[in-house]
Amino acid sequence: MAHDPAGQVRTCRDFRQLLTAVQAIALLYQCQRERRDDRVIATLDDYARAYSLLASVFAAVAAFAARAVLHADEMTAADVDTLREHGLDDAEVFDVVLAATARVFWSRTNDAIGYTPSAAYLGKSLALLGEPLFAALMVGRQYGPGAAPDD
Repeated sequence: MAHDPAGQVRTCRDFRQLLTAVQAIALLYQCQRERRDDRVIATLDDYARAYSLLASVFAAVAAFAARAVLHADEMTAADVDTLREHGLDDAEVFDVVLAATARVFWSRTNDAIGYTPSAAYLGKSLALLGEPLFAALMVGRQYGPGAAPDD
């Protein structure tokens, strides 16, 4: 299975931003939304609206993160300016770089020392995250359901 470290980092970072946008949109439409225990319940339309608002930012962050991980020595101020054009400030650009490079560093370190998480940890992680996000967060060797056995 081919790995896309930047895409995996993007999934984690973008999910938080997407949820924040969904919450804001649901709040704007609160008079038209169901409530439970004084909480506004977001709809699929809220998620769709949020994604359409953020899609270009997500794509720019993903491309930047991929370049940071795969071609850091070729990056220029123009790469940073692209994210600034999408509304990110210097601290947020730095966060993208740290998230992308730290995730790859940690995964490669674990691979190099042969670390294998326990079955209990994998089970809890899979149950908490669900299969799509669990799979998206995997970088390096695969663990858990569908993983190729070690030789």
